[in-house]
Amino acid sequence: MCPAKSAAPTKVVAPAKPAAAPAKPAAAPAKPAAAPAAAPAAAPAAASGPLKVVKWFSDAEMKGKVEEFVKKFEAGTLKGEVDGTLFFLAIFDAAMRSKASDDDDKKELNEIMTDDIEEYQSLAYFTETRGLKEKLVQILTPEVRKIGLWEGKYDAAPADVEGIPIKNAVYMQWTPATQLQMMKGNPNMDQAFFSGDLTVKGPMKLATKPREWIYAFMQFIGKSAD
Repeated sequence: MCPAKSAAPTKVVAPAKPAAAPAKPAAAPAKPAAAPAAAPAAAPAAASGPLKVVKWFSDAEMKGKVEEFVKKFEAGTLKGEVDGTLFFLAIFDAAMRSKASDDDDKKELNEIMTDDIEEYQSLAYFTETRGLKEKLVQILTPEVRKIGLWEGKYDAAPADVEGIPIKNAVYMQWTPATQLQMMKGNPNMDQAFFSGDLTVKGPMKLATKPREWIYAFMQFIGKSAD
């Protein structure tokens, strides 16, 4: 007899690979890296803070600025990005001399500025040249004529400047090229305004007032537009 067939060896079925562990639920989208704790808003630069005057020029500091300006004018070395402060200090220096002058032609600068002050009672001009840190403020009232430096941001016309009531204020910002144009005796900035090289906040009528001052200043120093 044939030996009984031994039962076919049972195939050892390899245990089924454990069903792949259910895919980990798609990792919950990684919590957005905790938004870096909102860094505290950087403190605004000084130039963005409240508007304030940081310096008034004394009469002594203005003295001699006419000659200093004329020297540069004649040498052709004026620079819009450098000499704006010198220019306006020279105008104030000339205005003080104009007031004390006996020369009818030289009196004109003071007379024009005085007429504007009488008409508006108080005028304030806040100006800056793009790219420069130094900003100028000019205050004119029947009692006070001052020029100084300011910092901060001009948002709206101030009701007063260091206790001096201001009824009419204008802010102007221009390019160095526009500043140079003025210093060369041409204060007509219409083209600069329409091209974007000049920004004005305030009544245009007041923004154009200093043109006459500049023309009178050029006459005072005996120079014509370069």
